[in-house]
Amino acid sequence: MNYTINTELINIKSTLFEERVSWKAIIKVQEVTDWFLLKPNALTFYALPKNQLNPSQQTWLREKITTK
Repeated sequence: MNYTINTELINIKSTLFEERVSWKAIIKVQEVTDWFLLKPNALTFYALPKNQLNPSQQTWLREKITTK
């Protein structure tokens, strides 16, 4: 899996699929032990593993927790 995160969107890409999600669609960011969960609604989430993110991406996502 390859994760690209910027101020406009989250791009999740694997050999089987590619998903692009706008930050405008994310209503909540939640941090759990090994993951960041990006929630576009109450039932769906995109799981980003912390071990695939660099420290600056993790910090940026933690800031999103307080602003979303």
